[in-house]
Amino acid sequence: MNLELPFSRNVLLLTFLLPITALADLTQTVTLTASSTPNLNLDTGATASTGGDIQFSSTGIAPVGSAKMVNVGAQTASGFSILTLILLEVWPGYSTAPITLATLETSTIPGTDDAFYVHTNGGHYAAVLVVSGDSASITLKFTTFGVTGTGGSGGPPTITAIRNNSSNIFAGFPSYGITPSSIFIVIGTGLADAGQPVLQSSAAPGLPLTLNHASISATVAGVTVHPAIYYSRIMQVN
Repeated sequence: MNLELPFSRNVLLLTFLLPITALADLTQTVTLTASSTPNLNLDTGATASTGGDIQFSSTGIAPVGSAKMVNVGAQTASGFSILTLILLEVWPGYSTAPITLATLETSTIPGTDDAFYVHTNGGHYAAVLVVSGDSASITLKFTTFGVTGTGGSGGPPTITAIRNNSSNIFAGFPSYGITPSSIFIVIGTGLADAGQPVLQSSAAPGLPLTLNHASISATVAGVTVHPAIYYSRIMQVN
């Protein structure tokens, strides 16, 4: 994907080189039954008797494998619909502890249901809302960020904005632009592999040119360079 924007007196042509699947979100409503299909794979939406990321039983829901969860309590349907990946990534308290059925069933605030977040075995983040349930079955609505799409052969990453890391000025406003030796932010979807972002060290041998399968080439006045990356996530690269 190419994007032109001011770069001092020159023009910066930004290209993402991403040899992986372009990512999107999976939203689905499923019912888990303790007696037959208690397990849910949040990366695919498949239910089964084993495997997946979470398992339902008469006592509650527990993570499977290396998956981790955190209960966040009462959530309205409208609030659930606007949750973002960034919020789930920074939310504290993910663990392998199960969530009891009493917690999942009970909400003391009218018009809300219990919600919990999951870091899946595939390294993605999912927000899950309890629609209804009892000791025999439970219905969940979930959104898993960055798991579907055809990518590679189906299209490039999507870039929605590029901003200076310090000023954060939007395009079209005075002083917008990227100057030499400054840090800039690329915002969009499907920009890198999923997972917890880790700030890279600038100590020797220096910042990486490729991180989580994302790399950048920038062409200024006919000269192409490859900016180093401080950190990357699905929706942002610095």
